Amino acid sequence: MANRYLLPIYKMLFEQPFSYSDFDQRMEMQKGVYLLQNMGVPVGDYGFRWYLHGPYSQSLQDDMFYEDGKPMANLSLSIENANSITRLHDVINSTKRGEYSLSAWTECLASLLYLRNNIMSSSASEEDVVNELEKRKTHLNRRDINLSAYRELEGNLK
Repeated sequence: MANRYLLPIYKMLFEQPFSYSDFDQRMEMQKGVYLLQNMGVPVGDYGFRWYLHGPYSQSLQDDMFYEDGKPMANLSLSIENANSITRLHDVINSTKRGEYSLSAWTECLASLLYLRNNIMSSSASEEDVVNELEKRKTHLNRRDINLSAYRELEGNLK
């Protein structure tokens, strides 16, 4: 059975309905779920690995395909989980993303977190992680925005 929470979670984070046919929305869903899982919000038990656009889960991709176009489930969230979703919503929709598109910004956030938690050594500095991001993702080439994204992770997504 697929994850009935995906569609309402996406709408809460990105303020629009989800469409599987839209690549950017699929990428946003991947990154949003990855970030929420790391915040401790029980949105599924997806395993993520590094892929072209950062953290990626094939089982999440399968669930998105299955749920696309189905009626949206009603969520009953704990106060803690609702607050986490609101915090992530605010980070995703922040003006700190500058000239990055919404999908590029979420890709940046999730990729930085994945690199920091899974690729880099525990002693890696903010600069080290941002340098690794820019080496792996040449389209995310705004140092100021990437540093801002890293600081957003540190300040809001723990």
